Order: sequence, then C-alpha cells, then structure tokens
Amino acid sequence: MPVKKNKKRSFFDDDFDFFSDFEDEFEKIYESFMKHSSVFDQLKKMPPGEGNPLVYGFSMKIGPEGKPEIRQFGNVPKMIKEKEVTDEREPLIDIIDRDTQICVMAELPGVDKNDIDLSINEDKLTIDVKNPARKYNKTITLPANVDSKNIKANYKNGVLEITLCKIKSKEKGRKIKID
Repeated sequence: MPVKKNKKRSFFDDDFDFFSDFEDEFEKIYESFMKHSSVFDQLKKMPPGEGNPLVYGFSMKIGPEGKPEIRQFGNVPKMIKEKEVTDEREPLIDIIDRDTQICVMAELPGVDKNDIDLSINEDKLTIDVKNPARKYNKTITLPANVDSKNIKANYKNGVLEITLCKIKSKEKGRKIKID
C-alpha cells in the first residue's frame, strides 16, 4: 500500500525506514562537501592559528510529514558559497509553527542584547549581531505572513526568542524592539 505524501508517517508503517531518510540527508551534505573539496584543501594548508575560527554544525528534527529535517549552521556553509571563511556565523535556529503564532528561537551565545539587530520585511526575519567578539547573521523565511506590529522578542542566557502573530495579508517591514 503506497504512502500518500500528505499523510504523516509513523514507525508502524510498513514502508517507513527512519534511518534511510537520515542517510539520504547525510548523503546530500557529503555531496555538497565533495563539490567544494578545493576549499577544504586550502583550509588544510592554512597554518594553525591563522584565519577565522571554523564553526559548522547541524540540527536534526522530524518534520510534519515524518521526514527528517537537517539544518546547517556556522560559517562554513557561507565559506562554500563565497569560497572564503567569514567571521560571521549562522546561529542555530528553530522555528515552531503554531496555529496563530510562529516562534523563532536563535542561539546567540556571548553577545549583549544591545548588539542584536532584528528586522522584519514581509515574510523575512533578519537577525544581525555586530559584536567585536562574535558576529551572527541569518535571514529566515517565515512559514506564514505575520503582524509586524505585534512581535515580542526576548533575549536571556544566550537564547533569543521571537514570537510573531500570524495574519492573512502582507505588511511592510519594520524594526523590532528586544525586551
């Protein structure tokens, strides 16, 4: 019996193979690294202690259809695109899509809340941190339109939590105040 794309799969389905889904995602990451192997060869030749620190990681979770979602973060993915390591890191982000709200959680350790610049433009949320010690930058495409006047942002213990209320029509962009 074939599984429909919209149906949420479970461990009890006959054709559900939890580990092959993860294997497929890791294969995509490996292929991405192999396409850009010349960049990694340059990094191997770099003397220790020179250049910017390399930060790379990924988070995994099960998506709404039961398929794994793997998100990359750090400054290595930008290096692959731009062919150089930047001192800007991509923070670890988690997006929780609820019925009436979207909650965005971002890990920004080692920065002061006054260094965080948040802005929203239509369905794009931008987190930008320009701290001399740590720089973060990430633009997130939100899963729904939000009310730009009804946004709450809170920063505590290195975690930025942004709560956005969903709406049906699009709005213009604006700055967001952090509590």
